[in-house]
Amino acid sequence: MQGGQKKRRLSIIFLTALGAESEIMKGYETGCDDYVVKPFSIRHLYAKSLALLKRAKGGNGSEALSCGAITLNSHTMTVTVNGKEADIKSKEYFLLLFLLENKNATLSRERILNRVWGDNLDVNDRIVDITISRLRTELGDASKQIKTVIGRGYRITED
Repeated sequence: MQGGQKKRRLSIIFLTALGAESEIMKGYETGCDDYVVKPFSIRHLYAKSLALLKRAKGGNGSEALSCGAITLNSHTMTVTVNGKEADIKSKEYFLLLFLLENKNATLSRERILNRVWGDNLDVNDRIVDITISRLRTELGDASKQIKTVIGRGYRITED
């Protein structure tokens, strides 16, 4: 390596409809780090991706984000409120993750939409309000930690 450059390791996940054992083995022999057969849930793919990233960084996989009564473990993809596991659906999970990654910052609907829904052209910014409402329901008493900043967006705080 020249000039102090670090060698980076590329992780590869095969996403395929080919689920026969011979195809899976061929994928691993080719050099993939993981092999996911369609259909798969986005949570499953996200968890596998996080695990590969943590391994590449040398992490122990026990990353948790907390804010007040809410704790999100990105390794196990679980959310707890006051120590009790909450049943959080996929979009609500990724919305909460984004809020927790930006604790105390006001996030606009557009920014949330871009991060959580990506390039999905079939949605508008009102879906953010609906998903926030569902997330608040799922969080119970801790829902008051998600603040509406009128005309600007949403923010999560300790109280």
